[in-house]
Amino acid sequence: MFIKFFNENRPNEILREKYGTCEYKHDNGEISQVIVEVAGMGTKRIRIAGVPPEVKEATIKESLSKYGEIGHIRDEMLAALYRYKVFNGIKIVEIKLKNTCFPI
Repeated sequence: MFIKFFNENRPNEILREKYGTCEYKHDNGEISQVIVEVAGMGTKRIRIAGVPPEVKEATIKESLSKYGEIGHIRDEMLAALYRYKVFNGIKIVEIKLKNTCFPI
């Protein structure tokens, strides 16, 4: 289960109160221990499709930097079935997230 909070205070309070675990009661009455943690942060790889080859890495970094620290950016290439590697219009960006509000 995921719960989205709109500020950082309440999830931190819950983590402190519950020491990172809670009990969940299933419909059949069984009780399970559930680990409570903040999700969505850390380093992620995102794929950006339809990127023209003339778009510079600096432009991508500038656009995404408000969501986290941008690491390596690389072009995704078509499979090795072809004689030469060909850019397929997809950039793969490594980002260390600091903000979970990411546009879709």
